[in-house]
Amino acid sequence: MPELPELEALVEALDPLVSRAPVRDVPVAHFAVVKSATPPLSWLAGHALTGAVRRGKHLLFPTDDDMVLAIHLMTAGKLAYVEPGVKRPPGPVLAVRFADDGELVVSERVTRKSVRVRLLPAAVLDEEFERLGPEPLEPSFDDAALEAALAHGGQLHTLLRDQRALVGIGRAYANEILHAAQLAPFATADRLTPKERERLLAAIKTTLTDGIERFRPRGPRMIAKGKTPEVYDIHGHAGEACPRCGSTMLNVDFADHQVVYCPSCQTGGQIYADRRRSRLLK
Repeated sequence: MPELPELEALVEALDPLVSRAPVRDVPVAHFAVVKSATPPLSWLAGHALTGAVRRGKHLLFPTDDDMVLAIHLMTAGKLAYVEPGVKRPPGPVLAVRFADDGELVVSERVTRKSVRVRLLPAAVLDEEFERLGPEPLEPSFDDAALEAALAHGGQLHTLLRDQRALVGIGRAYANEILHAAQLAPFATADRLTPKERERLLAAIKTTLTDGIERFRPRGPRMIAKGKTPEVYDIHGHAGEACPRCGSTMLNVDFADHQVVYCPSCQTGGQIYADRRRSRLLK
């Protein structure tokens, strides 16, 4: 699933593109991805998108009339802005064509569609998003805000991915951040010392900011599935040397994700059992 750095770089690239011409045609959408009914997506024809922004993992395209096109790529979705004359990516589930013949295209090449596309009033989305946690790169996200997020409790790796505690972080950046902070992924979130919290806050800020810089060269196209080792230092690199200490990085496999860590830098030499229950080896 695409995370904050990918999505932030994407909306930066999309913002001037989607706002340069109004929507020309009725959008074409797969019935399974459209999650709102009133107004229908056909309402967009003749209206203009005024830009692109992000809230957590949601891509938001405000319109000229207080409606917002909201897209969540979920696990397998990809998004691209297709310039005039360029072929669409395969498996489109949403295509919004503009008056200059550019297209905003979401694709999902899986049988069971999970991408979420909605057209809602801005006020409705604002109310919905009140249930989400804070944005970790906002200046207001300080030590007190982090402490409030950690108060949700549970294991650190899980807590960082909880969108009610803070938004935008998923499996990949939980691995990256905890390695940068030299914290064990299964440490208890609400029992960190002040110095550990300080390291974690710094790691969140620097890792996500660096991630945005790494994704910016990709331009207005989202690669949302598969390993991208040129972007990540830790995620997807189990079995390789730790970039900090040179020890072999290990992993714990779950049904749908992998926790990667350095036993020297993060767990004080403790090695987690490589099975889904993730119990420590005795």
